Amino acid sequence: MFGRRTSRGAVEGSSTMSDTPAAGRGPHFVQSVARAFAVLRAFDAAHPSLAPREVARKTGLDGATARRMLSTLADLGYVRGDGGAYRLTPRTLELGCAYLSTLALPHLAQPHLQSLAHALGATASLAVLDGDDVFQLAVLPGFRRDATTVGTRFNAWESASGFVLLAGVPDDEFERRLRAHPDQTDLRDDLKHVRARGWALLGGAVAAPVRNRQGKVVAAIEVFVRPDLTPGIAVHEDVPELVRTAHAIETDLARH
Repeated sequence: MFGRRTSRGAVEGSSTMSDTPAAGRGPHFVQSVARAFAVLRAFDAAHPSLAPREVARKTGLDGATARRMLSTLADLGYVRGDGGAYRLTPRTLELGCAYLSTLALPHLAQPHLQSLAHALGATASLAVLDGDDVFQLAVLPGFRRDATTVGTRFNAWESASGFVLLAGVPDDEFERRLRAHPDQTDLRDDLKHVRARGWALLGGAVAAPVRNRQGKVVAAIEVFVRPDLTPGIAVHEDVPELVRTAHAIETDLARH
């Protein structure tokens, strides 16, 4: 089925302190660290420049705390003042790049995604599940460039790769996630169908799982369906190539 999925951007733009429930905080929780990350996450593509009062509103911090956090982050080189407002600096990329540098999967998948993008003429991507979001680890553009980049987030319940990843979690986690989202329980049969057939078609894209040597779903690869194709033709022409690519990545991952 085709639908619309909504990008959350490279960084969440409405991160408040309440996003981290008190029940989930350990005894060594440092609130100032959480506040600093909430400030960084307040910036996104729609809000590249923020005044202290805007940061306070988006994070739920009081104005004085927001100003102190911004001042400290500026001293550390993660934001810079811009005429009364602040912007992120390139140094923030170090945080994401450090994470990516520890992962073998994006590097192993890249040549396969490149071939897939070339074969289908559409952007191919690799993503993992992060909470209720799909997080893009690698993006290889095809002839038709789609608006997605490394670090982009999508709601897992509204994207093809999200359906594949949700369908691939263990049964107990599958049920727990459905209980946590009672508005999504009507998707139970759809997700079980995705699990059985091994791919998903949603939001104008098709996705397939990537499994490790133990058979656990660790990622999903996805391509946008060409707009000139009906869903039936897309399944016939794109899905076999997508599944072959997923299996090729799995083979390399098992050898790594």
